[in-house]
Amino acid sequence: MAALVKAVDAAIGYSPPPPVDSGRPSREEFDPSLLLRTLDPSSAANRTREVQERYVDEREAYREHEREGWRREGDMVRDRSAAALTAQAIARANAESLEAAKAQPDKA
Repeated sequence: MAALVKAVDAAIGYSPPPPVDSGRPSREEFDPSLLLRTLDPSSAANRTREVQERYVDEREAYREHEREGWRREGDMVRDRSAAALTAQAIARANAESLEAAKAQPDKA
């Protein structure tokens, strides 16, 4: 969703104010006229071209690229989850074997 908002913002030429910790004015101190003075017209054209390419001209290619990224991300999450479950199962088995060993009387 954030990517869509950024694309729409780029399409209309919106540039959000800088974050507070950047040493620039905060939102309360931000002067909208500064934005108009600092916008580079060529950067707006580049963003428009990017949106045109991504969502109009090469729509299917970008969709396939996104799907591939989502698939890789899903595979990574699945693998991490499987590794975590395996580690939990090993820890549980070790704890159970320790408890079983403590429960058995020593054969001395």
